[in-house]
Amino acid sequence: MKNNYYKGIVPIYSYTNAYIFKEKVLSDNKNKSGIYKWVNNINNKCYVGSSFYLYKRLSKYYSVNFLTKEINRGSSTVYKALLKYGHSNFRLDILEYCDKESLIKREQHYIDLLKPEYNILKMAGSRLGSKQSLITKLLIADSLKNRYRKLEFSRVKVLDIDTNILQYFANNLEAAKYLGVSVRTLGRYKSNIKILKKKYLITNNRSISYK
Repeated sequence: MKNNYYKGIVPIYSYTNAYIFKEKVLSDNKNKSGIYKWVNNINNKCYVGSSFYLYKRLSKYYSVNFLTKEINRGSSTVYKALLKYGHSNFRLDILEYCDKESLIKREQHYIDLLKPEYNILKMAGSRLGSKQSLITKLLIADSLKNRYRKLEFSRVKVLDIDTNILQYFANNLEAAKYLGVSVRTLGRYKSNIKILKKKYLITNNRSISYK
């Protein structure tokens, strides 16, 4: 049976009733980056995920509108389970806090170890129903193989902080069109390193190493 100490894992936090402890879940995880696990207390099935911004990511799990919208898009078994069983029948574990650079690698470690039933796709950084570009898939594959690779053919990097998915664009115009903003607006958010539309982080990309 999966429990708080399954396979020797001791969570940093374990909220036995996700509904009752909602406010504590959100307050404990402000300004944190790390790995989390949802556990169905009825059937012990679980889901492992990660986020650069845990507060923002976990908040979405408590939004019925968000869960319903994602389900209608054909996304995520764990969303369906949360609506079916209710948050009161789920435990939420914070498995570890880690820096952004090692987030995907650590998430994959727990997916491989726990084999979570609600993770339909077994590759960290992937989402059911998401349309990943070839470059995103290559980046994830390289990080899992613990190899170095330099990407020098793109100037603009766009990170979706909700999904941890990276998109690369040859210039500001392409990135601006993708995001639905003007080149001027994109440049302002990129130069000030601000979050655009509450989910996109934009930076220049000249040479990035993954391992």
